[in-house]
Amino acid sequence: MDDPFTIPVLEPNQLRIVRPIGEQRLTVEEETETRDGAGPRGAFGRIRNKKSRTEQPAQIRREMRNMGVGARLFEAVDTRTGQALVLKEFLPIMKNVAMGEVELYRYLYDWTRRNQPAWLPSDLPLVPLHGYLTTGPEVEDPSFVQAWRDRFGPSLPPPVPGNVWVALRAARLLPLTSVPRLALGNAEKFPLASPGGAGWWGRLWGKGGPDRVAYLKNVFEGSITAVSLLHQAGVVHGAVSPSTILVSTADLREGGREGGMEVWLSELGFATNVLSQGTLDFEGLVKRDWKGCSYALLEVFLRLLAEEEEGEGEGEDGLGKYEEGFTLPFAQVEAGGLQAVTEERFKGDVSVGLRSLVNNERAYQQAVACLDAKGGAGWVLLHDMANAGRLVAQEGGVYGVGPRLLASSFWES
Repeated sequence: MDDPFTIPVLEPNQLRIVRPIGEQRLTVEEETETRDGAGPRGAFGRIRNKKSRTEQPAQIRREMRNMGVGARLFEAVDTRTGQALVLKEFLPIMKNVAMGEVELYRYLYDWTRRNQPAWLPSDLPLVPLHGYLTTGPEVEDPSFVQAWRDRFGPSLPPPVPGNVWVALRAARLLPLTSVPRLALGNAEKFPLASPGGAGWWGRLWGKGGPDRVAYLKNVFEGSITAVSLLHQAGVVHGAVSPSTILVSTADLREGGREGGMEVWLSELGFATNVLSQGTLDFEGLVKRDWKGCSYALLEVFLRLLAEEEEGEGEGEDGLGKYEEGFTLPFAQVEAGGLQAVTEERFKGDVSVGLRSLVNNERAYQQAVACLDAKGGAGWVLLHDMANAGRLVAQEGGVYGVGPRLLASSFWES
């Protein structure tokens, strides 16, 4: 048997920080459920479940609680190899998450090397891990503290002993939430500007619909492949969303070509190796991952194919409106409201219920047309992901969902 994969432990002098580029805040989703005769239940990942006894019918209430900054992000360079890196410095509140991420990388690298299915890509659909280190007492040395403050100023406190730094081989991290939305046909309104400005995005995203569709189909395929790989390895992500699906480029000219873009999953610190914890509900957690993936992809599809700044609730599709005057504004799509609307109003029906609502918005007509093609293959794909129980019940169980989704006619040109 091969030796287990080893994650490199880096030396502090091996890394040169170029500049700070952001931070990640820890947000906990609290789900409180009250039902007759229920007792307490444990927590998983970002989800905290509380139950209390009551004689009332079951009621569920979800709240998002901000726990503060959990990690700081830096652009960096490996001084020995010249490799461009993104450094994630996990603060003490996130130390267990950091080490969990490193261990999951180690497990997945090793599992892929031993068991990789033929239909999966040769490289892991994860941001490549360069290595990690843990800061020691040297960061308390007065000369280090003064040098840090001289360079970064008082607004960025120096690290403390025990902080875990994870180095990722990427020039930048581009989650789906940061890929811009520019109305089709409106890009020429923005003057060309430096990279990162509105004009830069206009140049990349202003060519019209066909290139955007090709780009988005690559995002779909890469995301499904990434989630499926985790499940094949017995791992559930637990937090699949537009902020944890990353792409290597926002350039249509590159990302719209076959093989021109990589799609990665991030934030493995909240993932769980279910095979090592046999008491967890693998099937239920897998379905949760696919549901998160479905709504993340639908959200980015609607955002990036939007044709106007605001829909007006016009248009009919023969199915009729479920509620007179009810619309789906951009703000609700971009705030992650698709899942709530679909489950509360349409009982999880993506392919008919949500489609009818989206089709009533003039801004989303191109997106609807793309998902309608080939007998509604796009809607069926998204519905099957959001309601993965039917696929899980078929031959292959949780391991067969990804291959079935990737066999959809949605990918055909």
